[in-house]
Amino acid sequence: MACDAEAYHQTDTRRYVAYAAPGSMDGGSRDLRVLAYDTATAQLAWSQTLDRSEQGTNFLANFRGSFLVPVPPHLMCAGTMWEGGVQTSCIREAKGEVAWEGKMPYWSGVLPAYAAKSLAVADLTAIRHIYPFSGVERRYKKLHGTGVRRALYAQADDRLYFSPNIE
Repeated sequence: MACDAEAYHQTDTRRYVAYAAPGSMDGGSRDLRVLAYDTATAQLAWSQTLDRSEQGTNFLANFRGSFLVPVPPHLMCAGTMWEGGVQTSCIREAKGEVAWEGKMPYWSGVLPAYAAKSLAVADLTAIRHIYPFSGVERRYKKLHGTGVRRALYAQADDRLYFSPNIE
């Protein structure tokens, strides 16, 4: 069975790939594997597996996408966006050790991004900045208007565009 990459990122020194580990063929959960390759040698630097079994048989219904976000100077955050939150694991780039992992309990309109030394997540009501090494919210900026599915969330370079749900 082939495994498509769910997320990919490349820097000058590393190539990162995140993909669903082969698992249940009946639509059940599949863990997310994250691999880091040294670009100079093409050798595997480290790998981590993120447990996504909490989603169980609702995996396909709740799955919205996976991501890889570099957080300078030394973290790579990987995870999956679900209908009910954002599951994240921030990994130390040097040795592949997990610095923090957890679930941010809000729906996100766009993939998490790096901003102001933190992960930025745009949810139903605000843009939240999360410390990637503790999961603690550090800043909150209210969005004007109502978010969720009928709103527009878009990313381009270092900007987030938001247009509220207007009936």
